[in-house]
Amino acid sequence: TYQTDWSRNDEFKQWICEDADSSQHAKCTWCQKTFSIAGGGVRDVRSHARSAKHTAIGLAQKTPKKTEDLETVAHKKKITESELKLVNFIVKRKLPIRLVDDILDNVADWFPDSKIAKAMSCRWTKASMMVKNVIGKVTKQDLCDKLWSCNFTLLGDESTDISTTEKMALVAIYFDEKLSKVQHRFYHLVDLKEATAENVFFAILSILEEDSVPVGNAMALGTDGANVMLGARNSVLSRFKTIHCTCHVAALCAADACKAFPKTAEQLCRDIHSHFSSSCKRLQLLKEFQVFVEAVTEKYLRWLSLFDCVDQILNQYDALLSYFQSGDESDCLVTVERICPQLEDPSTKCYFLFLQAALPLFTNFNKLFQSNSPILPALHPEVQQLLKAIMDQYIAPQAPTPLHDYELQDIDHQKELNFKSLDNIYIGSQTRIQLENVDNPAKVKKFMDDVIVFYVNGVSAIKRMPLGYEVLKLTSILQPSKQTTVQSSDIVQLAKSFPQIVHSSSWDNLEAEFIEYQVAGLSNISSEQPLDIYWHQIGQITTSTKGHKFPVLSKFAKTLLALPHSTAEVERILSAVNLTKTDLRNKLSVSMLESLL
Repeated sequence: TYQTDWSRNDEFKQWICEDADSSQHAKCTWCQKTFSIAGGGVRDVRSHARSAKHTAIGLAQKTPKKTEDLETVAHKKKITESELKLVNFIVKRKLPIRLVDDILDNVADWFPDSKIAKAMSCRWTKASMMVKNVIGKVTKQDLCDKLWSCNFTLLGDESTDISTTEKMALVAIYFDEKLSKVQHRFYHLVDLKEATAENVFFAILSILEEDSVPVGNAMALGTDGANVMLGARNSVLSRFKTIHCTCHVAALCAADACKAFPKTAEQLCRDIHSHFSSSCKRLQLLKEFQVFVEAVTEKYLRWLSLFDCVDQILNQYDALLSYFQSGDESDCLVTVERICPQLEDPSTKCYFLFLQAALPLFTNFNKLFQSNSPILPALHPEVQQLLKAIMDQYIAPQAPTPLHDYELQDIDHQKELNFKSLDNIYIGSQTRIQLENVDNPAKVKKFMDDVIVFYVNGVSAIKRMPLGYEVLKLTSILQPSKQTTVQSSDIVQLAKSFPQIVHSSSWDNLEAEFIEYQVAGLSNISSEQPLDIYWHQIGQITTSTKGHKFPVLSKFAKTLLALPHSTAEVERILSAVNLTKTDLRNKLSVSMLESLL
């Protein structure tokens, strides 16, 4: 067996140590190998010391290194670091990799006194290999190591790039103990021959298997509302536990609500944009009318959403009306003939003013859940608040007190008997003033009917959200404001949905810690900070014996905060794909594109 005296023996101490797995073996730190000492003991040790490999390494260890050699090694290291920094600079700014050739052709002239600049030899072929085999691989391996050791969720969304190839981007969400916060990191870019449910499902499984990431560590998959993802019969939903993208749902709710209005309002937005988007002459002429009516001019027009479009048209309404009434004979277009009568109709402005007043209910909700911060615990309360806010606009109170959350699901929001009178339905003060300019009673009646249908459609769409999903309700207990207002048994009910986080044998400990958390004085921990930081600080609280006070509870809470609330992050990745793979760089392979991202 191994003798501890060998570690103090001048003959062996520089290289021998005990093998961690077996007392019948010793380990040589020079050769990085273990050898048996069961037969001869010290004779086996000396036998290894006489081996050719060990002898060669011993001679190298005893030979003093020249100062020149050390300087050469340090110089080469600086060259490699400079090349990596240059390649990383090009990748981060989504520049063509071939640009490295032009830089290296000139860098020695730019810095004639620099030995490093003269010695750099990283051309585009080497740079490409550095991206794929160094930067990309190291970054991905670091992520895989983290996913191997913790619970995580995946965000998935598919898109078609410039080369009409269908691709699916995956983003991993997990709580990083070193950074003490929830992290969103790009994980994989998958090339799909066909974006069917089966292909998507097996692609995700094969990726996890290839990276040696346990499938059991994945808690959920966040997706948009596409049928291939969330269809009732043959979809990824039937194979994974999924959570709807809140931002997609909110956008669909707003779209459903806007179906109540005449299509001419939305078409008018498109027509105005089309009329000016391709003509500098028309834009210049419009500027003259803007100056004439003293309109507030914008540096750029955003036609990316209905609310932005409505807001811009209202800011320029008088200038637009004057422009189209001017009757430029060179613009005898069908669109001009269609736009002018609509702008002259006072009821058209009523629709735009109403949308300007009502759409922020949806857009503010959407913006909240596009955040990277872990806000899933706020989802159920915020949806309830959105539902209440919309119903308050047109539903008459059922009692002297305002509507409460528990009443919302029970109220028939389509029943006319529950509606407020037309004078009390909220349409915005500017809209009501403009409505007085509409002389046609039939148009006034039509407008108010459309407003009611707008609200009804919006509520109907929101009620289709999984408001009854118990997990969404229970996650709200992780909010600091719920510390003393919920039942301790709720934390166990929530844990039952995620047995991979807390085993059933630890549920009693979880509830006991939650009870202690409810009565704990936490005045030194701010409840206004992000939830991941809040629960990390809860986990750092110690007992009088210096042990952690809430180890099970804090781990459970931090892991749950990795559940997705929207796919906004994966859509940002897909946008980055389109910025990286452009018309001029349309032959980038999937592996290179993944490494660049």
